[in-house]
Amino acid sequence: MMKQGVSWQPVEVEISLTKGAPIVEPLGLPDVVVKDGIKRIKTAFENSGLPWPKAQKITINFRPNHLKKTSQGLDLPMAIGILSLMNIEKRWSFPAGSYFYGEIDLSGKIHQPADLKDFVPSRGEFNIITGVGSQNLYCQSIQVRSLVELHETLQVPSSNALSLLKPPQLDDTLSFSKPMADLLSILALGEHSALLAGPAGSGKTTLANAVHSLIKNPDEESFRKIRKLHLQFGDEATWRPLVAPHHTTPTMAMIGGNVPIVPGELSRAHGGILLLDEFLEFSPEVQEALREPMEAGVVRVARKGVQKTLPAQFQLIATTNLCPCGKFVPKNYVACRFSLRKCRSYLERLSGPILDRFDILSFSHKWMSSEKVSLLEIQKHVQKAREFQTYREGDVNGRQMEKDLMGDLTHSNLTAMGYIDDHLNFRRRRALLRVARSFADLDGEEKIALKHLAQADKFAVRPFLEIEMLD
Repeated sequence: MMKQGVSWQPVEVEISLTKGAPIVEPLGLPDVVVKDGIKRIKTAFENSGLPWPKAQKITINFRPNHLKKTSQGLDLPMAIGILSLMNIEKRWSFPAGSYFYGEIDLSGKIHQPADLKDFVPSRGEFNIITGVGSQNLYCQSIQVRSLVELHETLQVPSSNALSLLKPPQLDDTLSFSKPMADLLSILALGEHSALLAGPAGSGKTTLANAVHSLIKNPDEESFRKIRKLHLQFGDEATWRPLVAPHHTTPTMAMIGGNVPIVPGELSRAHGGILLLDEFLEFSPEVQEALREPMEAGVVRVARKGVQKTLPAQFQLIATTNLCPCGKFVPKNYVACRFSLRKCRSYLERLSGPILDRFDILSFSHKWMSSEKVSLLEIQKHVQKAREFQTYREGDVNGRQMEKDLMGDLTHSNLTAMGYIDDHLNFRRRRALLRVARSFADLDGEEKIALKHLAQADKFAVRPFLEIEMLD
């Protein structure tokens, strides 16, 4: 195998011995690094007392043939291939389906290539045959010291990726008003998509950043995938990501593109939080590009006839002012220096389909309260609810929750509260039930009650009706 840009490509090494001049002919677009490896291997054979083919032409073909071959680890598969064709006693054997990846020095010792630490298989285990080293490898490896000691192997299991977890430091000096604490708890527990709207300086970005310190630990499979993605961006993830691109970021940089296709900021945020500050300042193209990943958790990109599905499952938290001056709030127009027409024009940047994909809409001018709750208290409350969630093991799918809910609450009750009517579409009803489920978990209750629906209504339904009246 070889590392190709930011991804890994399996490489098949074919070797043939034929009568002819004693030369080595490499095929399949090898670069100078691979060709130098052939010279090192020949010297390593001689210094290790291993026979080298005499009066024979060695043809080495690297497949797939159309890709340029460059690698730190193709020495080992070439050497193994040549040894396999020689009439010598082979006291070594390796499991079928193994990959060979190792550097060989002039003495015949085998070393782990430095880039092997970047190889993070997303799922499943298979063996990598490589040299002995001290790197933490996130794949199962069989390690050998030298060409003459191939029969002496060391089986090394893959490192636990979770050992690299470094949760963000909790700022125990932070405290929030009671409405903000409730919102923070719901966002951290249910990981709902949310739009935080209101005047500048009201704490929207601070609250959004605080959510990142409260979200749950990833499982190992999820964290492996996060690390694998971030290695493609040249950085090593130590926690679930918080990605906050500037509002001038172009569409291709957000969703991914180029040839060959590389992931964008939406994929960088996979498994974590995508924070879009000044949401209405992002281009309409970027806003509309969020529609698919918010529903499906992936981005489908097509470039020059090539299609690729990129992971993009994230919690979207967007913040915005409601007018250009940043002071306008509903029912308090006098605070704004712009005309109502200008404010409405600004809000028109927020399309209905995008707004409908948010579970929660919260106006920050309603967050004022004399009662304060520390971030540490919020964390304890969320952690307790998370333990209850694990115990409950409920289905968080909106349709299933609605079916369960109808068994406990009468249709007339829901209709009377406005939760079943022609004006509440499926997405809004699903958002209501998701948020209500989070409130029930915070209370440690297995069934969603009317009080939880009433609490959820303040986040998942009524604010959306209010913002429609502003248009």
